[in-house]
Amino acid sequence: MDGIKIFGMDTNRIARLAAQPRWFRALNRRALVTVQWLVHAVKGTRFGQQLISRLNQASKAVGNRRSLISVSNASGAPKIGIIIPEYVKTDVRIYAIVDKAKELGFLAPVFTTAREITNGTDTSDFKAVLVRRDGVDFQYATKLLTHLHKSGIRLVVDLDDDMLSDENRDRLVKDGNYTLDALAALTELCQHADQIISSTEPLAKTIAQFTDAPIEVFPNLLDPKTWAPLHTPKNRKLASRVPKTKTRLLYFGTLGRSGDLEVIKNLPTQIEMATKHKTIVELLGITTDKLPKGFDSLITMNFPYHEFVAYLKGQANRWEVGLAPLAENTYNNARSDLKLLEYAALGIPAVASRVGPYYNADDLAVLVENSAAEWCAAVEKLLTDATYAQERVTKAQEVVLHTRMVTADAARRWANLVLGNESQTAFAEFVG
Repeated sequence: MDGIKIFGMDTNRIARLAAQPRWFRALNRRALVTVQWLVHAVKGTRFGQQLISRLNQASKAVGNRRSLISVSNASGAPKIGIIIPEYVKTDVRIYAIVDKAKELGFLAPVFTTAREITNGTDTSDFKAVLVRRDGVDFQYATKLLTHLHKSGIRLVVDLDDDMLSDENRDRLVKDGNYTLDALAALTELCQHADQIISSTEPLAKTIAQFTDAPIEVFPNLLDPKTWAPLHTPKNRKLASRVPKTKTRLLYFGTLGRSGDLEVIKNLPTQIEMATKHKTIVELLGITTDKLPKGFDSLITMNFPYHEFVAYLKGQANRWEVGLAPLAENTYNNARSDLKLLEYAALGIPAVASRVGPYYNADDLAVLVENSAAEWCAAVEKLLTDATYAQERVTKAQEVVLHTRMVTADAARRWANLVLGNESQTAFAEFVG
């Protein structure tokens, strides 16, 4: 909900104003009804929970003894607190599965913060608290652990990147995205967690080096509400094109931290020589790198994920092949295969490095070693053989539709992991 307009006001501004008793006093009865309607309309979102908390604080500041707004849990589902990093606008891994679990009555989510839990602002009767990545500031980590232990509340940590090993911590800090304190807080939480959820098996093995907590793998899934129906690919037969038209290849994600761009830096020139068509790799992401010849930065991705997906689906026929290069390093080895799922959902055949999360992903992409010759040959075949390209897309979309979408069964398993309700099965059994 961050950054959108409601009644002509940005939600961030509403939340700020709601924390000011002077503004709160000025609300007339009609305005209060409007605010109450707004809160209940967004109560299942992180913004809604923050707004509820701030409105109630302002209400008490002007002398009201009771909270202005209380959100009932009519279903009686167990309540879980969800702590997500402040910088995250839309958490692809969490929001969809949380919504599905809530919809089915498996649990009642409350988006909160470590500060609100530890200072008593959030008095929710949580059965569990889920922390995503570095969602807890260093100054609150020990306080949160103490509070959860005393209250008998289960702590679950969810990770989809290696943020624990020394090599990758140094990389993350050097890139300026994280502080050592934030990563130290995450390590402390992992060491005392009741459950850790990892996006991949390799990442789970890395996490196990730093904690004795039980670790389960729950892979990234696509949200049907965002992605369905999957995009139908066009005929990509290059020979039918008018000479001198551009061949556009797609790469999206952030650049610069893992050396991935280096893997394909000469690809546009090589494809252009092989096919006699002008070739460009279009980048969708945030980068300050000096781009090689044949690369063009199209847009940045500093907007909500559902808007990014809508943009991709609207432009999908623009691109012939999706690229997923990964340099061989410990950071990449623990990443997820989300990009390949997204290419499949867009109906774009993909070529990927046979590295880390992509190593056994033959059904999702054409896998190649990180050599210029293999990359060029794989991309050229997809460009010049329309039947082959269509077969690759069809196979990838079958995998995504049958095993990598948010479903009721997936939501049930995820909720059980968070709540600790029952012993878990391997993901292979879950999708089978």
